[in-house]
Amino acid sequence: MANADSLPIVGLLDDEDHYLKCTGVFEKRLHEKHVPNEDWLAHIVTDIRPKVVQSVDQATEGTLKALGIGSGNGRTEDYFLSQLQTHFAQIRQCLLEPCRSLAEQHQKNTQESNWKEVIYDWREETLENYMEGVKESGTDVKYHLISAIHSLYFMTNPEETLGFLYDRLEDDGILIIELASEKSIVSRIALAIPSQYSKVTICSRFVLDYFDTRCIPYDLHIRDFTLDMSGYDLNKGISEEASLLLDFITHVKDFCKAPLPSGIKDNVFSALREIAANPSKSELQEVIYPHDFIIVQRQHGQK
Repeated sequence: MANADSLPIVGLLDDEDHYLKCTGVFEKRLHEKHVPNEDWLAHIVTDIRPKVVQSVDQATEGTLKALGIGSGNGRTEDYFLSQLQTHFAQIRQCLLEPCRSLAEQHQKNTQESNWKEVIYDWREETLENYMEGVKESGTDVKYHLISAIHSLYFMTNPEETLGFLYDRLEDDGILIIELASEKSIVSRIALAIPSQYSKVTICSRFVLDYFDTRCIPYDLHIRDFTLDMSGYDLNKGISEEASLLLDFITHVKDFCKAPLPSGIKDNVFSALREIAANPSKSELQEVIYPHDFIIVQRQHGQK
């Protein structure tokens, strides 16, 4: 029988069923502090709608072309389309989602909505796969709206990826990126775990710095969340559900049992304690989880 130290360290994305289970726990325990999600998205749509219309108006066919990256069950992308569809004769949306079960759930949701003016292009692939396909084919497809909602954490070449996305925008097109801020638990944990064990390598600070150094303007909206960490006692141990939540945060399957090198788990637990809402208690109740919502508009005529 293999001992624990000889067991492989499995990334969360390498086990789809476990990933979905952990995601369910995370979504149940994530709480927005001030504004309900639909009210927040309505605020964002109010901001981007005139910009998207402006971008489409530059073209002649009157068709909105949209790209959704890691769209999951499509909740955010579908809301955007529901609020934009009346402004356009037709919408063509390309959706990248490597998780088959999430993509199937999204397809089911769109069939129930019965939007006749929306034409979907479903792609079971990662953004990196899509980028390679575009490069190999030599196509120069561009979009009026690109959304990447919590899907850019795993970029292996962030500068190349962000440059690719910006270049895929039509004149006056909109790029929407949502990521955990550098102050959030995901970012703190990413710093505590070497990249060979956890694929989470990016927080919003890198994206903001990328656009700042290139003098590309953006609008920044901050969303404040808390994450319920009850069931995890720094002294006594962790419940099964809290363990699944920790797997999601670290992106390491069975993090508490994984044979990680000495010191890594201590660093993670220290990070949890530092950002706890009440760090004086050994039993965590909630931790701070702010998100940055970044909106970039491609400047007209920019190369």
